[in-house]
Amino acid sequence: MGPQQLTAELVHVEQWSFETSTWTYLVRDQELLSAPVRTLYMPPDSKALATNPLCLKFVTPVRLQEKGTLLQSPSIEQFLKLLMQRIVVIHHMYGLGELQIDTDHIQQASQRIRVKSQDFQWVDIERFSYRKHTKMKIGGLVGEWVWEGEEEELSAVLPYLQLAEWIHVGKHTSFGYGKINVCS
Repeated sequence: MGPQQLTAELVHVEQWSFETSTWTYLVRDQELLSAPVRTLYMPPDSKALATNPLCLKFVTPVRLQEKGTLLQSPSIEQFLKLLMQRIVVIHHMYGLGELQIDTDHIQQASQRIRVKSQDFQWVDIERFSYRKHTKMKIGGLVGEWVWEGEEEELSAVLPYLQLAEWIHVGKHTSFGYGKINVCS
């Protein structure tokens, strides 16, 4: 693993249960103990938690791409559209049952939310690609984004932003990119 070709060992795999608020070992000591439960957690109605303004911190580089173009200054609409796409894909791969997202309502809400402030910087992180046998730089946005709007619009998008804290958003999430925190 890495440019020094170090070896790694999988020690254990755990899954969090929102229903019981406990961790369950799926794999320990290279033995499969239990099959993962296929659920996609959606936070409860967050209307009471919505604050104005609403702050997003991009903790690790967020790499947003639309139609093959990297977004260095994304709009709220673009950000939420890409987040909704990620939620739908993850639910398709790992969820059970029907996913109930009113994307039209989210899109309309996103058009009425305004940027109060935005303090982003582009950060490049170097990694080694074994497929290409070379070092590469993969960048993304880090910083803070503050939104303001009516409580109804902020409350409509807040549960999805809270979910994004867990699933990350954008490209290269498997490398740890796209971690966001919702703050007030």
